[in-house]
Amino acid sequence: MMTKSFKDLTSDQLARFTATCQHFGIDPGSVPAQVDTAKVKDGVLCGHPSGSAEFPVSKIHDVNTIAELNALGGCKDDSYTKGVASDSFVSYPPSAASLGLPSLAACGGDVCKLKDSMTLDQHEAVAKAMNAYLMGNSAKVSDYEEHINAIHFPMQVVSHAAQNIVIGPNNPLIINNPSGAPTNVVAGTITVQRGGYILVKTPLSMNSQIFTVQK
Repeated sequence: MMTKSFKDLTSDQLARFTATCQHFGIDPGSVPAQVDTAKVKDGVLCGHPSGSAEFPVSKIHDVNTIAELNALGGCKDDSYTKGVASDSFVSYPPSAASLGLPSLAACGGDVCKLKDSMTLDQHEAVAKAMNAYLMGNSAKVSDYEEHINAIHFPMQVVSHAAQNIVIGPNNPLIINNPSGAPTNVVAGTITVQRGGYILVKTPLSMNSQIFTVQK
């Protein structure tokens, strides 16, 4: 079976690709026609604002709150509240009140003081709440919102887009943002050739209309 490319997308698939690009503020007409990792020794790096020239950043997002980040690439609460999906895979922390988290106001608005006054368990709970906010029902961890925003924001999130991504053998697509900020990858098609792989080192949202793994 021949591998499909961007030109083989149906009208519905093309419309979804266009809508996804626009959601991330990307002009779908400006993205590269093809990114081929086989042409680059040791693979193609993306995810950092100053990442590989072979897969340039399509959009840099300045994100100031967890709510903004969730709107950009998180799971929708409706999926869980309406029973479309289960959030049983999400690890929710105990309530913020039960942990006695110090407030930002009590620390005079000083984020460094807030972080220094928190225990390791409290820091771990905030990190878990941040993940749950994005992957699960955000309402269940809304009591952590102040601490998530104070400790982890602002941040820069990068989005990459291409019509076709081809991942060659032994030359991976490497997704890594040293800051730990999430990365978005949008493609019409992604083809992983035999011996190729995607190396993910940072939180990732990946959207493609056709994903092919060659054997």
